[in-house]
Formats: sequence, C-alpha cells, structure tokens
Amino acid sequence: MAAPQQSALPRPVVLEQSSAPTPSAIPRPSKKPEQVKKDSCSPSAAEITSRLEKVKLDAHEYWTSKPSPHEPCKFHLRIIDVSSQGARDTLRSIDYGAIIGDYAALVLRLLYDRNQDQPGTRSVTLVARAMPGVAFTKGIDIDNDHKEIHLSTDYIASTGPELRMLEVHGVLVHELVHCYQWDAQGTAPVGLTEGIADWVRLNCGLSPPHWKRRADGDWDVGYEGTGYFLDYLEERFGRGTVRRINQRMKCEKYEERPFWNELFGCSVLTLWEDYRKSLCKDGSEKEEMDVKRSRGATSKPQVDAKREQILKEDAKDEKENDGSRKSGELNNQQQSLEADGAIRPTPTSKDEEGNERWSWVPVPSPPQSSEP
Repeated sequence: MAAPQQSALPRPVVLEQSSAPTPSAIPRPSKKPEQVKKDSCSPSAAEITSRLEKVKLDAHEYWTSKPSPHEPCKFHLRIIDVSSQGARDTLRSIDYGAIIGDYAALVLRLLYDRNQDQPGTRSVTLVARAMPGVAFTKGIDIDNDHKEIHLSTDYIASTGPELRMLEVHGVLVHELVHCYQWDAQGTAPVGLTEGIADWVRLNCGLSPPHWKRRADGDWDVGYEGTGYFLDYLEERFGRGTVRRINQRMKCEKYEERPFWNELFGCSVLTLWEDYRKSLCKDGSEKEEMDVKRSRGATSKPQVDAKREQILKEDAKDEKENDGSRKSGELNNQQQSLEADGAIRPTPTSKDEEGNERWSWVPVPSPPQSSEP
C-alpha cells in the first residue's frame, strides 16, 4: 500500500507510553488467534472478506439513504515506524480511509436512534504503534471530544495471518464504541462499557471463533462474557434494549439497584440467573448459532434478505414515531413519566416459550388519607 500523503496526516504529538487508561483497554487474549485449533471453525479469508463487505454495505446504504442529523466526525491515521513488520501487517489488513466512516456509522446505528443525543466526538485518530497489549482509547488532554485509538502493531504482527484481518477490524469496531458510548459520567462499571463494545462487535459479525457464551462468573466480567449477556437481553426484551441501557448512562451516575430495576423491573442478578438458565436449556443451539455468526457463513441471497430485513425494521421504527412532531418526544415523555413514578415496566404476558413480555403500565396512585 502506498504511504499516505503528508498533508493528510495530523500534526505529530508526543505519545505518553504510560498514560493508557485501563477502562477502555483490550487485554491480550490468553490464546493467540493462531493458537486456536483447526476444528474451531476458523473462517476462511474469503468468508472474512465477504463478511466485511456485507458490514460495510449495510452501514453505507443505511447512512447515505437517511443522513444523520449529527455533525460528521473527522478521521485521521498516524503510523509510527511505518517500515516495521507490524505496521505493514496492519496496513495490509485494513483500508482505514475506505472503511472507518462506515464502521462509525454502524456503531452509532446500533447504539442510538437517529434523534437521540450522542457524545460530541469531533475526531477519531487511529495511532498504530509498537506497544504492549492490544488497544486502548482515550481523549486527548486538551479536548476530550477528540479521541485517539492506539493499536498495537506488535499484537497485529503476532496474530496468525488467517485471522489477522478479522482481528484488526473487530478490535477497531470495539474501540470505536468507546469513542461514542455514554459512561454514566465515568461511574459505569468497566465490565458494562466493555461488554457493550463487544456486543456491537458481535452484531457487526466480527466476533472471533474462540468467543463462547458463558455464565460462569459475574455479569460484569466484561468483553464477550457481558456482550453475550447483553445480546440475551436484546433478544428477550426486544430490539433497542442495549440502546436504552446506553442512553440511561447519559446523564445519571450509575447505581446498580435503581439502574436495572427501573429499566427491567428486576435486579441485574436476577437477569443474569435467567441468562445462566437459558444457556443450560439450549446451550448447544446457541453455540451452533454463534459459530455461524463468527464465520459469517451466509450465502448472497441470505445476505440480501438480511439487509432488506434491517432496512424494513428501521423504516417501521421511523413510521411508529411519526405521531410526534419530533421523533424524540415520545421517548422523552416516557422517560419523564418513569422518573416521576407514573409508569413502570411490568410483565403482562408470556410468549409460547414461556418468556415474559413487558409493557409500560401506570402506577396506581396511593390512597389519600382523610383527616379526622
């Protein structure tokens, strides 16, 4: 790949090697991707390329057909020691200028409705350099609205060539989430913010083959452990559940009990136990689905059908909001009623599989006391 023109690069800054914050850092996996056994259904290069093309096309079609009301973000690339093996492997694995805008659009689409407030991120710079670990994201010191994603070229060089492309794209999407998500004014559990990032990666079809659904630890173990838990909540309570969790962290500081009870009517520990039971019930079926998801093993008719389904769902969402002059009014009114204690989420029925269906119902007014 030709080196980028000098005029396109941002002004160099001094990198502080010890300033990497742990909350948004990806730890090095216990197994390197090339150490995964051959029988773990590792995707082929053709399958990875097909999956990436589908993701890019989904995001591009959606975002260009319905322009976002938010100000577009600027993207920059900086390579430290472009002649190193890791830098060359990174540049071979991703066409940053061609894909980054679509990936950012896809992240925003999964985290937000179009008229929901988003963090005021104004620029994202990918800094590829030799360093320990895998990657981390931080705001620059003078202005937190300008983000930097630091990606380890050492890690990329150590990744097996058959999975390198999938890993670079997946890590980039994960870190992009940290550029755009809410974090309850810095009080959100690290496991929750990291879980949301891996949930987005999972729903972009960029999960590596060694990821597995599990519930053998705490709910906020983070990364794919919490990501699959959030995926369970999205399936159980409906499309947009993770968006609601993220939006809840916009203005309020995190307190576990009210946070989860007001969103779901029960504690997060209850939800985690329900998730654990669901894995015991149909674990083999879930595992088979995850293998297909990580491989991106979909034919072209299936890809076209999935894309059409996504666009229809988005059109349906917008149509349902047409009753308000502003599409955000209904959600704001609901949040206001919830905050005032006028409504609350309550299980109202069950589906054929015995899963509870939830609805917003009015809270009965307390009886007025009569004075003697």
